[in-house]
This record gives sequence, C-alpha cells and structure tokens, in this order.
Amino acid sequence: MARINRVIDYIEKNLNEDITLEKIAQIACFSPFHFHRIFSTLTNETLNSFVQRLRIEKAARQLSNDKTVSISEIADKCGFGSVAHFSRTFRKYFGLTAKEFRETEKAIFFHRRFLL
Repeated sequence: MARINRVIDYIEKNLNEDITLEKIAQIACFSPFHFHRIFSTLTNETLNSFVQRLRIEKAARQLSNDKTVSISEIADKCGFGSVAHFSRTFRKYFGLTAKEFRETEKAIFFHRRFLL
C-alpha cells in the first residue's frame, strides 16, 4: 500500500504534467501490467480515470476560489491538452459548463466524492 500512496502523492503534485502508466509504474516499482491491476483494484478506477478526476476536481476548486484566472489558464494549469477537452470533461463530470459552474453562488462538487 505504501507504493500506491507514493504514486498518489506523485500524481497529486504533478497533475499538470503528462502522467503515463509506464512512469507511474516505475515510481511504484511494478511492471505496468501489475501496477494497473493493483491500482484499479485498490481505487476502483483506472489510472487514467483517477488522474482525470483529480484534474477536473482541481479545476473546479480553482474556478470557485479564483474568479480572476481565465478558464483556459485553469485548463492548462490542470494538465488538459486543450480547452475543448477540458470543456467536454467538465460538462461530463458536473453537468454544466465551467463558466456556469463558476457563476453559481456556491459550487457543489458532486461527482463520486465531496470536496466542499
């Protein structure tokens, strides 16, 4: 479990970077195949789903907390390759656009886990 915790810490600190299965498996000292099986079993998510969820949750917090930063800048800081990809992912998770989310009185995080 310590190796998986090390990986999760790494992911949380490097969300804006390109995170590959090979790189993460190396950090955990497992083969990519073995790491993927262990990680999926422990988290009930694939590595890609986990990383995407953390990125979108980080973006949602930033949208709520700092209204001066542009949506495209937040998308970039959270590791999304394009604003279009960020927009599609955000709508998928929260059911509204990033702009609509930002304009709500108090944003509620409701996808899989509660943040606020």
